[in-house]
Amino acid sequence: MTKARPASNPSRDGIGRPGRTASVAKDPDPRSDRTRARVLAATADLLLEHGFDHVTIDDLATRSGVARSTIYRNWPQRPRLFLDALRSLIKDADPVDTAELRTALRAALAVLVDALSPTTALGRLLPSLLSAADRDPELAELHRDATRHRVEILAGILDRGVAAGDLPPDTDTTAAATFLAATLYYRRLITGEPVSAGVAATLIDQILAAPPRRPR
Repeated sequence: MTKARPASNPSRDGIGRPGRTASVAKDPDPRSDRTRARVLAATADLLLEHGFDHVTIDDLATRSGVARSTIYRNWPQRPRLFLDALRSLIKDADPVDTAELRTALRAALAVLVDALSPTTALGRLLPSLLSAADRDPELAELHRDATRHRVEILAGILDRGVAAGDLPPDTDTTAAATFLAATLYYRRLITGEPVSAGVAATLIDQILAAPPRRPR
C-alpha cells in the first residue's frame, strides 16, 4: 500500500527549502515590495553577467539604485540574496486540476524543462550555480532541496495514479519520479542533449508503460 504524502507547504516553492518562509519580512508598504523586486532583478541580471563568485553588494546597489544599507538590512548574507533571486526566476506551472495522470506529469515536468533550458535565465545560471555550490554549503543545500522538492512533486502525482488504479499497487513512485527528473538533469548537464517537452513526454511514456516496482 502506498504511503500518503503530506500536503505541500504553501511556503515551499520550486527552488526553495521545505517550510522555509521568505528571507525578507513582508511589509504592508508597497514601496518595500518594489524595492525588493528591484534588488532581486538586479541580482539576477548581475549573476547572469558575472556568475556567483563576482557579484558584490556594491554592484547590486549601483545596478538597483537601492542603498547598500537597505540591501544588508534585508539580506545580511549574500547567499540568501542569491537564493531569493533564483526563486524569483521560477515560472511554476499553473495547478492542473485533472485526474489524468499523463497530463499532470507533463505539467509538472514542464516546470523542470523550463528551469533546465539554456534559453531561460534560470537555465543559463544553472552551470554557474553548480560550480558555486561546490564551494558554498548553503548554495549546495539549496540545489539538493530544490531537486528533492521536484522529485516529491512528481512522486505525489504518481502516488495518486497508484490510488486511482492507473499504476500497479507496488509501483516504486520515488524511483519513477527520480528517473524522470534525473534523466532531464543528465541530458542538460552531462551529455548536452536537448531538454524539451517532447523528451519529457517520451520519458513519461516509458514510466507509464513499465513502472519500476518496489522490492518484495
